[in-house]
Amino acid sequence: MESLPARVSGNPNHHGRKHGAEYAYRRLRNTLSKTKLRIPLMWLYHRDFHPNDVFLACYPRSGSTWARFVLYEILTGQESSFDAVNRDLNGIKQHKLGRPVLPQGGRLIGTHEPFRKEYRRVIYMVRDARDVMLSEHAFLKALDYYRGDLDSFAWSFVRGKVNGFGSWQEHVSSFLDSRPASTNDLLLVQYKELRQNPEIGYARIVEFLGVNVDPELIRR
Repeated sequence: MESLPARVSGNPNHHGRKHGAEYAYRRLRNTLSKTKLRIPLMWLYHRDFHPNDVFLACYPRSGSTWARFVLYEILTGQESSFDAVNRDLNGIKQHKLGRPVLPQGGRLIGTHEPFRKEYRRVIYMVRDARDVMLSEHAFLKALDYYRGDLDSFAWSFVRGKVNGFGSWQEHVSSFLDSRPASTNDLLLVQYKELRQNPEIGYARIVEFLGVNVDPELIRR
């Protein structure tokens, strides 16, 4: 195969250094997320929320990336992309930069954290724990964050030792037993049902968000 022109490929050593630095940073972040340092960091991240913000919460690998892409197009009427979604529908670490796509200046903010009192209105996505485990195992193996086999990973997953967010069952319970769950401020969305009938599922989500959207836009 012919090599790419220099103006396209750039300096290969530069790309290698950049990739190596990003990889090292992600590994360090993954390691620190499992230490006590994450407690003050989470306190810093969970500040300056707007009263009309809504949180899209779930345990990692439960479908929130797909949901954010679809909701981006529904709420903005624009074509989604990783850059656009990550810029406008931010997670808790960059929520101050989020786009007010909801009524009265509210933002849609993604989070994988267990329930916190700052989460006043929540869409909680839940996926079958077995599917979550398999997806998380494949994801962490691909990033070289985990090198053991699936059996040993399953034990770590059940005990909540794989990603810094605790166990799947504790995460789900933290939301289902929360104050918003006892009112109308939590919408439970099952990933499997949303995949099977996304038109109805996203219509429920949009209604919860208080946004008037043409059903044809959701269908598209």
